Amino acid sequence: MGTSRRIAVVVDGFIATAAAMLAVELCPRLRGYLIAAHRSVEVGHRVVLESSVRRTGAME
Repeated sequence: MGTSRRIAVVVDGFIATAAAMLAVELCPRLRGYLIAAHRSVEVGHRVVLESSVRRTGAME
């Protein structure tokens, strides 16, 4: 997992972000290692991003 090796993980798209949300539920420390590639136009993607992935200036 990214936390044991301190490796950042780029999350790309709504489905990957939904999987990342589940991973954060299982291992909350993972949240600090997830970086969103973009914000999709999919309904709900913003909500999932805010709950699981680190925010960057590009997402605002």
